[in-house]
Amino acid sequence: MTELLPISWSYFIKLLDRTAENIKDHYKGDLNEVYFWGIPVSGTIIASIMVKRHGGNLANGLRDFTIVDKRNICVVDDLCDTGKTLEPYVLAGSAGIPITTATLYRRYSSTVIPSIVGQVVNHDNWIVWPWESKSEEQQRADAHRIN
Repeated sequence: MTELLPISWSYFIKLLDRTAENIKDHYKGDLNEVYFWGIPVSGTIIASIMVKRHGGNLANGLRDFTIVDKRNICVVDDLCDTGKTLEPYVLAGSAGIPITTATLYRRYSSTVIPSIVGQVVNHDNWIVWPWESKSEEQQRADAHRIN
């Protein structure tokens, strides 16, 4: 059975701040010209909090990354699990489009590697974010359906 791993708000903020510091290092400390776009839904929450706490700009509604020209885009998400969601953005970055990818967590088994990772997790626990308000029973049912 998949175990649940609830993340508290305080731990979430620590992980977000660690990831933001890695993003700042990537951009040489300057986030003023960085546009954060969060993969819905969790990535949008993370991008919004990250910009509020660390600076930068939100790139809400941006879908066509080929038109970004000289803007630095940082695509953020909560977790890189299988990598299927993040893969198009990683490939775009590899093709020369100025996209950086960042996740708070990356599963050790993911075949897609984001540019920036807050922490690698060496387990298959179902991560429960602080904004997820489902009952434990519903979260277990969701985890079982996906696995």
